[in-house]
Amino acid sequence: MNTNLNDCFDVIIISEEAGVSKPDKRIFELALNKLHVQAEDTLFVGDDIEKDIGGCQHANIKGIWFNPYMIKNDTEIKPYAEIHFFDRLLGYIT
Repeated sequence: MNTNLNDCFDVIIISEEAGVSKPDKRIFELALNKLHVQAEDTLFVGDDIEKDIGGCQHANIKGIWFNPYMIKNDTEIKPYAEIHFFDRLLGYIT
């Protein structure tokens, strides 16, 4: 599916090309390196508690769990924050 969103991003990482995928911390570290940013200055938003939030936390990145269906978190993973609507994200980036 072509969403025409590629122009909205400075870097796009495709797991098949990178040879690693979430939750492997190396894909997050690859993104940090390509963007020339530090983990402590980064916020990752994802909708999969284990692959997205668990993975980014292994790379020392704060993870916000986008959970629009209010799924119960039955894991040991504790997101930096949990949001149910994208407009709530603004409070974390402004």
